[in-house]
Amino acid sequence: MAEHQGPTSQPQGQPPQAQQPAQPPMAPYPYDYRDDEISLYELWNTLVKRRLLIGAVFLLITAVAAAYALTRTPTYQFDAVIEVGQMPSLNGGSLQAIDAPGSLVSRLNEVIIPAVFEDVYAESEDVPPAPEAEILNNDARLVRLFAEIPAERSERMEEAMAEVVRAVLAEHERIRSTRLQRLDARIGDLRAEIDRVIEARSGLFSQITNINRTRAEDATQDEDVSQQLAATLGGIVNVLVTREADADITDLKSTIAQLEAVSASAEASALVRPATLADSPEGQPPTTIIALGAVLGLMLGVFAAFGREFLANAAEQA
Repeated sequence: MAEHQGPTSQPQGQPPQAQQPAQPPMAPYPYDYRDDEISLYELWNTLVKRRLLIGAVFLLITAVAAAYALTRTPTYQFDAVIEVGQMPSLNGGSLQAIDAPGSLVSRLNEVIIPAVFEDVYAESEDVPPAPEAEILNNDARLVRLFAEIPAERSERMEEAMAEVVRAVLAEHERIRSTRLQRLDARIGDLRAEIDRVIEARSGLFSQITNINRTRAEDATQDEDVSQQLAATLGGIVNVLVTREADADITDLKSTIAQLEAVSASAEASALVRPATLADSPEGQPPTTIIALGAVLGLMLGVFAAFGREFLANAAEQA
């Protein structure tokens, strides 16, 4: 019977083989991050190499900015301010704006200004630019007319704005006058009502007095008691009528005083700031524009230099 041999038995006559250790994985090739670093020397070398391109772009942009700054026509802000007036409300108990500022601005831009320019400058060759309207302060009821114009056009623009303002003030005055006339008519009706109450009270007093006098003349001794009772009742009626009439008259006079106070507080729309030309032109001064053009030209020149260098390197490696 054969002997059992283990799985590690070696053939006879051969030395045992040593077990080889496991090989570690190969490390990846180290990446030299210095290749990604920006070399200031290379940047400077590129700028020196492309200095003519940088100078050409710089001079071109600066020249364009200087030409624009020195040849442009300066424009000035020209504006006027209208204050919307106040008028009594429909019931006369308070004041309200003659025209809402927002509504006035819309009608100015869409209706009044085009209509004025069509009427005034229909046959004129020198037509100024149409002004625009905006709300300057809604709570203070201030509306602003403005336009940007050259200084030599200020006289024509002043005439145009004066026509627009005149149209607005005339329209507002018509509205205010109509409302005040209605309020005056109401005050007149209340005064007439007071006179009517006083007249009715006087007539009633006269009637009662005449009745009492007639009864006194026709009364006999047996009717003295009833006559005295009638006189007493007549006095009571006089007192009640007087009190009622006085209360009505007091209420009517109070209402009239309130309406008169509201009427006196009503204000007409007015031009609070006439059309005025600004002291300085709009936009940046010429020196600032030229300086900004120089900075922009230098930046674009540097960008063009690096772009040209990148294209040259790409062409060499292709």
